[in-house]
Amino acid sequence: MGAWRWVAAGAAVLTMALAARQVGAQEPENRGPGAEAPAPVPQVNELVLARMEAERAHLHRVGWWGLMNLVGGAALWASASEDEPGRGAFGMQTAGWGLVNGAIALAGLRWGGGDPPDQPGAALAAESRYAHILLVNLGLNAGYMGVGTTLAVVGRDQEGWDERRGHGTAVVVQGFGLLVLDLVAYLQSRERLRGFQGLLDRVEVAPDASIRVRVP
Repeated sequence: MGAWRWVAAGAAVLTMALAARQVGAQEPENRGPGAEAPAPVPQVNELVLARMEAERAHLHRVGWWGLMNLVGGAALWASASEDEPGRGAFGMQTAGWGLVNGAIALAGLRWGGGDPPDQPGAALAAESRYAHILLVNLGLNAGYMGVGTTLAVVGRDQEGWDERRGHGTAVVVQGFGLLVLDLVAYLQSRERLRGFQGLLDRVEVAPDASIRVRVP
């Protein structure tokens, strides 16, 4: 049971570290008393490069999360005795998730990305699509946690419940970890979408249907 607590503590530490990093990245620069200069509006190419770098950083975090779970889960699985079906199930489920998440991250880093869009509309569409994918993932992660909780709680008095509890607890941990990772990436994407909004606020359509960008 102590090993299960170690894995849960690791997930909590990862959560706090990612949250602290996200908060630190969003803190405005201290310009001194009374100096409230408006934030500069980013350019399209800056937002595109920021999205591509953020996607790679997200995949790296998912990859490290997968590697940690693969190694830790395999160790728990291998060290579990026949009298510890819950521990073995927890380790097996955790290792399986780690393998899948690591493979997804590796494939995304190797073959994902592609050429950056060179048109503002395509850049905004790519960012919006990325944000929607993360939203879907957040919903799936919440679903994983619900399924895991059901496995861990239902059927307490039935045969094989210890093993189901181990599998269910592992699914809850995985859903929680991925929820944190995807939430951090989604919040960053929302911030870039605000940058696109700042650009759109500067666009003016003239009576002759020409488009002008207002320079502050």
